[in-house]
Amino acid sequence: MALREEKWNFKEHLPYQAFYLAFYTGYMPVLLFLPLYLKYNGLSTTQVGLIAGLRPLLQAIGTPIVIKLATKFHARKLLFIASCILMIGKFFVIFIILRPNQEICRMRLSDGQVEDKYIGHSLAKRAVVMDEWLQVLNYTPNDLSLEYYDKNKVTKLQNNNSTDKNDSWPTVQSETKQPSGSQVSNATTTHTPAAQKNRVKITQYQIDHEQEVYLIFIAIIFLALATDHFDACIFTLVDNVYRPNVAWVWGDIAWGVMTLIIGVIVDQSAHAICGEFIGSFHNVFYFNVAFVSIALLIGLCLDFTVDPRGADLTSTVHSSKWNFQYNIFILAYTLMGFCNGFLFSFVYWFIDILGGNAVIMGLSTSTECLVGILVFFLVNPIIEYIGHMSAVCVCFVGYIGLFLSYYGITDPWLVIVVKVFQALISGTMMFTCNSFLKGAAPAGSSYQMQATLHGIYLAIGTAIGTVFGGHALDNIHFKMTFLWFTLITCAFSFLFLGIQLYVVCTEGRSVSDIGSETSSRESTQFGDDEEDDQLGSGYEEKW
Repeated sequence: MALREEKWNFKEHLPYQAFYLAFYTGYMPVLLFLPLYLKYNGLSTTQVGLIAGLRPLLQAIGTPIVIKLATKFHARKLLFIASCILMIGKFFVIFIILRPNQEICRMRLSDGQVEDKYIGHSLAKRAVVMDEWLQVLNYTPNDLSLEYYDKNKVTKLQNNNSTDKNDSWPTVQSETKQPSGSQVSNATTTHTPAAQKNRVKITQYQIDHEQEVYLIFIAIIFLALATDHFDACIFTLVDNVYRPNVAWVWGDIAWGVMTLIIGVIVDQSAHAICGEFIGSFHNVFYFNVAFVSIALLIGLCLDFTVDPRGADLTSTVHSSKWNFQYNIFILAYTLMGFCNGFLFSFVYWFIDILGGNAVIMGLSTSTECLVGILVFFLVNPIIEYIGHMSAVCVCFVGYIGLFLSYYGITDPWLVIVVKVFQALISGTMMFTCNSFLKGAAPAGSSYQMQATLHGIYLAIGTAIGTVFGGHALDNIHFKMTFLWFTLITCAFSFLFLGIQLYVVCTEGRSVSDIGSETSSRESTQFGDDEEDDQLGSGYEEKW
């Protein structure tokens, strides 16, 4: 009892809770808004999927190795400090340095002519000084009626009064095509007087920066390979010395609220660039710098010399049936990562395609975080009542309904409603799998080994889902991609349910009884230690 009272001492908990609050406030919004930022820099969904898919793999495989080396040389705090600095430096390069410098806005006029104009950028304007860095050299179209087409980053619009307010745009050399198909090579686009522009309409805008975008993609890939595993070192080092269940709750509250605040700021600071109003997604970088710096200062006060917990989860040798069920739940865990990885990386993109703004994106995340916290406090009685197997089967059906719901959405505001359903399904699935895998872990398994193993399988699923989803979106767009995820989830669901029905037939018991047996085994073997209730929930939830 004395140990339990000391464990929940407020002064001892406060620095750790403050760290989680500050760190996730700065970290998670960047991950959510980064795909859209890259989209408006010209990257395709395939490229964004590769970038986002690398992160969980590098964190699950590289982070334990780096921490092990730091522990061997007694340099955990040094690793913590270096990881924070590397994170800030990485996002500074992505959000501030890696932007196309030779972008061309190609405008097709109603009389068949083509005008090419440079998009001006400067580091000073982009960073701190002025708000004009997203505009085409002070050009702001009036009375725009936009119709969005994601393919090839083309925006069509109707504009009956598209006059040029600044006659100083530069002339560039370009190849143009007439509507009849004839090609004019190296045609020079000359300046058109404002009076003449009043008699024609701009019918199409297109940004031409393909070569630069490819180089940016390659640079970000190398940057991710070099630094992504250090991101996870920051929270894993703290997790290793402090792991009460409620630790991640503060993080969810923080980044749920902050994502909404950032969404409002991004929406209010939107600019017109080449005929399209784009939110200033680079602002998320400043919040990352501020809050990660605060987390770094708090981390300097934490004690990283405490040995990571390595106690065995169980010394009981399970039967072959339980080892088989353990592997089946690992498969379910991987599928959960497959589904969640795609949704985490591309739901904001989907909202943007539907015409939604950053406020809707932030509100959807805030709702998801709030529901996820409620699930955390309510899911254990549900699992004890229906059993682990039944809970996972229900979650599989829920994922099928989730993707079908996304398939039918045409209004971006409805994404908020679907996010409630998503939080219920993903939260229940994660806590159910964590609880079962802890109880069915092989004899002699340590907490650290199981957390790492589960993280790797979850990361594999997340990476596959993100990469596959990004590639599918490039070819068949969102509706068909949601259908493909529905079909894949159906296949896994039938596999899982078929295996459980086979167990029922051979054992002569219901699925609920088998799940309840797991719950009772856990209570007998592990007691009621709240610290172990959700194995690795904080470590794995970052994806």
